[in-house]
Amino acid sequence: MKQRDFAAMMGISVSAQRNYEKGLRKPDSDYLERLANAGYDVKYLITGERESANLSREESELLTLWHAAPLLVRHAALNALATGQCRQVSNHIGDITGSLITGGIHQGTEEE
Repeated sequence: MKQRDFAAMMGISVSAQRNYEKGLRKPDSDYLERLANAGYDVKYLITGERESANLSREESELLTLWHAAPLLVRHAALNALATGQCRQVSNHIGDITGSLITGGIHQGTEEE
């Protein structure tokens, strides 16, 4: 991720982000909270110890994918979760798996 994109995501100026990265300035608690909300391991940044030891395998995998994803993909994922799109996808997946269990996949109609 480019420094300017990361700074924008964190709600700070590029110069402030640069100062954090160079160690010229220490981030405040609001910045650290935004980092945590974006999925970053704040404990690691402060102590050098990873928090992921307490995560399930699925959660660790999700964070790995999150950190590797481009900014637009992250925003799309957050929007899907925040707007309830994940429930719609989950219900659709349940319909598909239910169809498999009961004897085959059927193609949906426009009314579904």
